[in-house]
Amino acid sequence: MKNFNQKKIKLVIAAVGIIVAPLMLVGCNTVEGVGTDIKHAGRGIEHAAEDAKQPCPPTAPCPPRTRSQLRR
Repeated sequence: MKNFNQKKIKLVIAAVGIIVAPLMLVGCNTVEGVGTDIKHAGRGIEHAAEDAKQPCPPTAPCPPRTRSQLRR
């Protein structure tokens, strides 16, 4: 009887591992995506801060950004 319970426990642990492992792998991709989104949001904030530091004169339009400024 004791041997049967040990096998049952091992089977349950294996089943839980088989279910949890793919979920953890999917979570890695999700975390990476969130990190990318946060990085892009940070770039937008940086650009807004740069624009606020050097406002355009009221009589002239703002010059367009260069490609090097957009790739930061």
